[in-house]
Amino acid sequence: MIWDDRFTTIPAAPRYVVEKTYGSRPFSLLEGGGLRVKYVANRNCPRAEVQPRTDPDNKVGIRLPKGQVLNFSTAIRVNSEVQKNKSVLMQWYQVMKGNPPLSLELLGSELKLVRLWFEEDWPGYNPNRETIWRHSIARRVWYDLDFGIQFGTNAEARISIDVDGYTEDFISGPNCYGDDVGILPKFGIYRAGAKDGSVPIGQVTTVDFAHMRIW
Repeated sequence: MIWDDRFTTIPAAPRYVVEKTYGSRPFSLLEGGGLRVKYVANRNCPRAEVQPRTDPDNKVGIRLPKGQVLNFSTAIRVNSEVQKNKSVLMQWYQVMKGNPPLSLELLGSELKLVRLWFEEDWPGYNPNRETIWRHSIARRVWYDLDFGIQFGTNAEARISIDVDGYTEDFISGPNCYGDDVGILPKFGIYRAGAKDGSVPIGQVTTVDFAHMRIW
């Protein structure tokens, strides 16, 4: 087991890298365990996110290797009303590009898994942003999500997705960039567009996480 948190305490240093956040209480605990993330759209900061960290001397959190199958297990409940602007709930980030090659996004009443690439990393793949999985959701309902990911830059890379114990999809093909830094998992809420005003200022997004496990 690489990481296992049932959220009996609010994520904080040294166990987590807490991204720059906005507001007095972006994170709170649920009764009986679990984490509530609340983001109020503003032009100062687009996120309320954290990175798991096993080494307190590592400023950027866990770095996961490519080539082997890694499992990510969580349960998510979306409480906000339907919104037209996307929220990124999980990122598998790499430093070299500034944008995650793989992310779990909330848009309207759908969860979407999106992969992004650049031509120099994955020659011949087009377009460079693609929704590779989607799942309709209802508000205030828990969904158990399990991702089995073998990170790689070629056709041998793969992703399996289980929802509430049922296998939904199996996706092959590149899913990360060609650097040697490793994969940096993040979770919470990231609102692209909050800074430039395309997300309505003051719009509130709340999402609950029951747990976060990586192995």
